[in-house]
Amino acid sequence: MTSAAGRLTELFNKQLEHDLSEAERQELFSYAMREELQPVLRKLVHAAWHKTNDATDLPPEKAAKMLERILAGSKQPARARRNRVIWAKWTAVAAASVLIIFGAVFWYTRSQKGSLPPVDKVVFQDVKPGTTGALLTLSDGRQVALDSLGNHVIADESGAEAVLKNGRLQYNAQTDGRPVQHTVSTPRGRQFELVLPDGSKAWLNSASSISFPTAFAGPLREVSISGEVYFEVTKQPSAVPFIVSCNHQKITVLGTRFNVNSYPENADVKTTLLEGKVRVQSDQYPAERVLAPGQQSVVAANVPIKVQDVDIDQVMAWKRGYFNFSNISFAEIMQQLSRWYDIDVTYEGKIPQVEFEGKLNRGVNLSRVLEFFKDSGIRFRMENKTLVIY
Repeated sequence: MTSAAGRLTELFNKQLEHDLSEAERQELFSYAMREELQPVLRKLVHAAWHKTNDATDLPPEKAAKMLERILAGSKQPARARRNRVIWAKWTAVAAASVLIIFGAVFWYTRSQKGSLPPVDKVVFQDVKPGTTGALLTLSDGRQVALDSLGNHVIADESGAEAVLKNGRLQYNAQTDGRPVQHTVSTPRGRQFELVLPDGSKAWLNSASSISFPTAFAGPLREVSISGEVYFEVTKQPSAVPFIVSCNHQKITVLGTRFNVNSYPENADVKTTLLEGKVRVQSDQYPAERVLAPGQQSVVAANVPIKVQDVDIDQVMAWKRGYFNFSNISFAEIMQQLSRWYDIDVTYEGKIPQVEFEGKLNRGVNLSRVLEFFKDSGIRFRMENKTLVIY
């Protein structure tokens, strides 16, 4: 029976000749990940390195070609490949293995020349993930922190009452007194759930807010929001419309489930329908559109409302407790991390143009999230509460 070291050697040599099947390439990657085989792997890289002329004095461009010959799965030039990181299980292993082999080449070069400067070690101050909590602003201006009360009854001077229980705020239908406005807002690093006076539910993502009356009276149920809020609207026998206002836009529903993303740093407002039917109207452009489940409207200043089909799982990832980074820009990913971990993000140079695919639990520390970006060549450091990308 062939030993693991022997099989690694066989697969490595076949890779040099571009003679690996896809199954064999995955097998090579799995062997390259094994810690006990690292000395064998270093010897293989050492031997491959010395097969070139003037191995110890290779210029960078020749070293790159050598590495490409060892690792490339195709003969297509590296510059033509798309800079994309796939997080499916086997490709995650592949990406990690590329780093291991590259590290072996780097280790050998450094040991031969002994002239490379030491790498500065950056102490990474980890950041915990966000949690449940919000700030309630009453009609008289008083503010109540909703993440420090435990179970509690909150009474407004107008007579309105709300109950905070197990991290959720629930309003009781007001039977006397006049309705007044309340606002629930989440800072960065917090999210929150509340039940409105009509029984409708709203979930606030980080850095979001919702303003609403303590009782819905009259022909409309109207609230205003900023940031990102998911709604499950309760139908009423009298079919009183439920209206959400944000950023020069109105969304009218009778009973439905939908998500609104209206962060001020973004140029547009995105409304995504999960169930039911909503009508989207823009104050800045004379038009309206009706959405069907699975559709998203995009409203921007002075342009027609755009309607598109979307991945509901990605839109609702934040509420379901994870990040979904598929098919969104690196800048959008950093915006999500900034809001959830309550950090600032700055760039030394241009914003990286790299795409990712995959999901990650929102309950992990920031350092765990950043580990998944290392294979893309992006580097990070923390300066107080600022994440610097370079």
